[in-house]
Amino acid sequence: MNQFDPELFEAELRELKPSRAPSEFIEKMEERLCPSTTQLPPRANRPSPKVIHIPNIWRWLVPASALAAAVVAILFLRAPTQSARPQQTQTSVAPATPALEADNVEMAQQLVASFDAVGHLPSGEPVRFRCREWIDEINLKDSQQGVAVQQRTPRLEIVSVNFETY
Repeated sequence: MNQFDPELFEAELRELKPSRAPSEFIEKMEERLCPSTTQLPPRANRPSPKVIHIPNIWRWLVPASALAAAVVAILFLRAPTQSARPQQTQTSVAPATPALEADNVEMAQQLVASFDAVGHLPSGEPVRFRCREWIDEINLKDSQQGVAVQQRTPRLEIVSVNFETY
């Protein structure tokens, strides 16, 4: 049975000597990384960096002018014109008064049901819960306007209780 020992494998790798890459490959890499000076065009044929060429200007001028035209068009379309808008008259609005001013408020709680339940934790341990169902009731009365509002809301209360062991 063969067992792989990384330390022996690394020792064998250290003893090995890498082979030389083919000379054609080295020549191609040297040409790409360090181009010879004979490949550069003569100084007279190379463009001067100070000279501005027309094609370079057009390359930037056309998109910039199109962007500027779009911005102007958007601003022109969104600008409000005085003749297009009708004159609006100012109207004063009375401050809002509260719709309901309760002079009689009653709050009540009513227990509807009470029971115990048993559940199990993911570890399998049992847990006991005490459950209570309530109805919360709020009554508002405004005797000036003759309005009465009644709101009933059910509520479930769950409390975990430890098992009592003797």
